[in-house]
Amino acid sequence: LKEYYEMPYLLSRFESVKVTFNLVPVLVEQLLDYAEGRAHCKFSEIARKPADSLTEEETKFILFHFFNLSEKTRIRPYHRFYYLLRKRGRVHEIEERWKYFTVQDLRDLQFYWIFSAISPILISKNPILRELSVKKEKFKEEDKEALWSVIPKLIKDTINLYLELAREGHIEISGTPYYHPILPVLVNSKNAEISNPYTRKPSFTFSEPENARKHVEKSVKFFKDRFNYEIKGMWPAEGSVSEDTIPIYREAGIRWVATDEE
Repeated sequence: LKEYYEMPYLLSRFESVKVTFNLVPVLVEQLLDYAEGRAHCKFSEIARKPADSLTEEETKFILFHFFNLSEKTRIRPYHRFYYLLRKRGRVHEIEERWKYFTVQDLRDLQFYWIFSAISPILISKNPILRELSVKKEKFKEEDKEALWSVIPKLIKDTINLYLELAREGHIEISGTPYYHPILPVLVNSKNAEISNPYTRKPSFTFSEPENARKHVEKSVKFFKDRFNYEIKGMWPAEGSVSEDTIPIYREAGIRWVATDEE
């Protein structure tokens, strides 16, 4: 909800600029799992848990993980968030400092962990987020829930922005083989040695071209079935290319692939 939204949003203001955005199907699927209520993880569950019921272990978890962000772009822009970081000190100081965090401290930290992940552009456009941004600190549990209530729609809006721009011909969307495999190695493990003769390799070799083909076909099918969009290009995972993968892309209707190597 930060750069992934900001890049296409800013581009949409310049009609003559054409860009290709690559979306990894399994990442889009995971985002939609969160947006549609199918995904659950320890981080989001602890972030939403009432602060006054956090255990000692959960408090230490929050203090360890919820500052593991860009200090420059995610923490310092919010005075209260930065204060809490200084109060925590370094990671090795958590053991002695966790007990000094009040329920209000922890609730504000839970709030900013997710709020700081949202683009200021989105915040300015959403009345609920605007109101929360004015408050700055001393958040209540209702504020946390209000914040989380808008997240699903923002995720869908972000994905839809790419699709709208693609249908307008402003951008092209390319994909990646579905689960982001290193396709040349999947087709033939010896391709790793061609790429780098000094690479560490196992004592066995394998070749699974049919498996590789399914990744490409499933990616094409995902964009077609879910968004009614036909991708014509692919960015192979990690930019990994080999001659024996080209027929697989061609058979699936892919017209171009790209890499950043010579």
